[in-house]
Amino acid sequence: MNRARRDLCGGYPRHKIIIAADDDAFDYDGTLRYLADNVGIIKATAAARAINGLITTVPPFPQPRSKEHGLDYNDFAALIAQQEACHV
Repeated sequence: MNRARRDLCGGYPRHKIIIAADDDAFDYDGTLRYLADNVGIIKATAAARAINGLITTVPPFPQPRSKEHGLDYNDFAALIAQQEACHV
């Protein structure tokens, strides 16, 4: 974490860094996890605190967040790529 802090903050000392968290809200069987068990949010929160940054978790999904429709920025990027591929 210290190296990441040095590299990020050292390269951009006047900028506020925003960490896009991997929201692991659902377990593999589809059950909702407690926040205390959500490793993606826990690690992103620690990273944001270490660099005095911010954390964001919820991208603007067109549907309600769910395991099937997506939860985080990785899922959102895949959805956008899929939509763009349909327009080609």
